[in-house]
Amino acid sequence: MLAAAALFAMNTVQAQVQRSGNDTARVMQQLQQVMSEKAQLQTENDSLKKQLQELQAKVGKAGSEQAALQQRTTRELEASNARQKENETTIQQLRDKLQELIAKFRETATQLQSVETDREKFKNDLAARDRDYNTCVDRNAGLYFLNDEILRKLEDHSIWDTVREKEPFTRLARTRLENLIDDYRDRVEELRVNRKTAATQ
Repeated sequence: MLAAAALFAMNTVQAQVQRSGNDTARVMQQLQQVMSEKAQLQTENDSLKKQLQELQAKVGKAGSEQAALQQRTTRELEASNARQKENETTIQQLRDKLQELIAKFRETATQLQSVETDREKFKNDLAARDRDYNTCVDRNAGLYFLNDEILRKLEDHSIWDTVREKEPFTRLARTRLENLIDDYRDRVEELRVNRKTAATQ
């Protein structure tokens, strides 16, 4: 375009020189002006080309940066999704372990309650047996003292006591002896442990 404009300007100048035959200085001045405008247009054209190249380079660089940013964003998003899935798996595993621990805790609590119930029953049974044992000890001691008393009375029993017991008229000694025997039987009966009663206790 510039070359065509310069050629057109030169043709115009030559035509004017031929037509008018005026002075050469004026023609030369116009020619210099046209050449100056051509040089200025060429400089502006070079500057625009340079700016265009710079803009194209910036656009290419921006495109590369955008592609790199998009790739990095995609990688980070994939890594975030992978971490999220891993966290969800870990959370689910922790929930499963927690449910398992809760089930074991409930089972242990049930077993402890059963053991505590059995322990309380054994404790009550032991207390009842202790009471029965103490009762037996007390009654055995009573029987021992009763036997000792009977033996002492028999030791002190003389021939005259035997004669009095067999005295046929008043039978006072005999009645006293029978009353004493009945008293001993009642005391023995009180001290004797009934097997059926002990078994139910």
